[in-house]
Amino acid sequence: MLDVKKQDYPSVIKLHSGEFKKICQELSTVGDNIEIQTTKDGVKFYTNGDTSEGEIFIRHNDNNNNTDEENENVVLIKQKRNVKAIFSLSFLIRFSKASSICDEVELSISDEFPLLANYKITNLGSIKYYLAPLIK
Repeated sequence: MLDVKKQDYPSVIKLHSGEFKKICQELSTVGDNIEIQTTKDGVKFYTNGDTSEGEIFIRHNDNNNNTDEENENVVLIKQKRNVKAIFSLSFLIRFSKASSICDEVELSISDEFPLLANYKITNLGSIKYYLAPLIK
């Protein structure tokens, strides 16, 4: 097992893992990379290709009075500062396959160290994927 030093991420996004998988798959039809940008209002997923561009913006919401069906739409963002980083969509799509065994993903994002995609599996532990940002 790889021992990775715990980092203090400036932005952490929690959302339904199926929603994250859908975002990655939809944007992969447009471009090869995804720019993830967090602000106080929400998180923007952006890509561009040869002939078009795509953007999905998700607002932060923290409504604890949701039914199970509405929990799929809950997005929690813990933010110390705005972050903007670019990642390979092909790897994020591979990571998102864990959505079949886990309902929620926690994306820890920084422009200084790798993205952490953490899938917590009830009563078993978690699957953690790390992906370094692309440097332009």
